[in-house]
Amino acid sequence: MALSAKNKMGFVDGTISRSATTDSSYEAWNRVNNMVLSWLLNSIHCDLAASVLYADFTVAVWKDLYDRFSPSNGPRIFALERAMATLQQNNDSVTKYFNTLKAYWDELGTLVPIPSCTCGAYNTFSTHYQNRQLMQFLMGLNDVYAPIRSQILLQDPLPSLGRAYSLILQDESQRLLQSSNAMVEGFALLTMPTLCDTFARSINAVTKPRSAEQRQRSKERCTYCHIVGHTWDVCYKLNGYPPHYRAARCSQPRRDTVATPMSTTSSATLAVNLFTTEQY
Repeated sequence: MALSAKNKMGFVDGTISRSATTDSSYEAWNRVNNMVLSWLLNSIHCDLAASVLYADFTVAVWKDLYDRFSPSNGPRIFALERAMATLQQNNDSVTKYFNTLKAYWDELGTLVPIPSCTCGAYNTFSTHYQNRQLMQFLMGLNDVYAPIRSQILLQDPLPSLGRAYSLILQDESQRLLQSSNAMVEGFALLTMPTLCDTFARSINAVTKPRSAEQRQRSKERCTYCHIVGHTWDVCYKLNGYPPHYRAARCSQPRRDTVATPMSTTSSATLAVNLFTTEQY
């Protein structure tokens, strides 16, 4: 491609012959010949370049490489045919699978080109070749595409390869969308019992019936401070407040307290209250 684009193919196929050394154009021909020869040496493997390194003419290098590598298309054609026959989509996407298959088709078309003619047989052979490619593409797809594959095969005439690829790609996009929605719904269903259990435990912690000991303790009255809910052995006013109690009380906002008359006027009771007997 590069030689044809630069109009230098005549130097490699021999159509531009060597000028005589006495000709005025010899220097120009020799300069271009050396330039094309350097392109070839830089384009092939270093192991191959050693075998043609001392050639003087580009056409000799081209002919040597053609004689060594051109007839060996049979093994490559066999490898391509076997790869296309055994290729499966498996875990690949439809796009990756199709691109791999198309690369095989293009290389095989270069090695074994379709014969061209001007009669109507060429169109028939071309249609047959395209249908063969369509069948190869459909055979390698995963079984999840069986419904859309059946719809394609039932069409008469069969759609083109590009049209079939577009339909399969749309079906793949639809499946990916459905699978993503199913994953979201499944995650919600898995998470909901956990949230419900947490909420239920919170409700049970509040509404859970108290034990008989707790109910009995809630009815007892302290003989020291006369407050219902605890006894004298655990009374804070008699035994002292814990360290965390006053910190928690200081962090809470102050509220107005409504005092109730005491049922007794003992000196011990009056000593721990905020109000005197006259104030009560």
